[in-house]
Amino acid sequence: MVPRGLFARAVQGCGRFSPLIELEDLAARWRQEAEIFRTRGAEQQATMLESCAEDLTEGMRSWHFTSLS
Repeated sequence: MVPRGLFARAVQGCGRFSPLIELEDLAARWRQEAEIFRTRGAEQQATMLESCAEDLTEGMRSWHFTSLS
């Protein structure tokens, strides 16, 4: 049985779980939403959301490299 949820999705074909997949999707969605905010004139909200996406991406990279060492 494969657990499903926001932070875990099976990586197809290897039988392991990768929280990075869901989080990458979340960061991408935040970047898309930031573009929507920007087109609607909400520059501060767009900047904040992009900053959150960048922080999440950096955190994923850090976690990934820490788990490898």
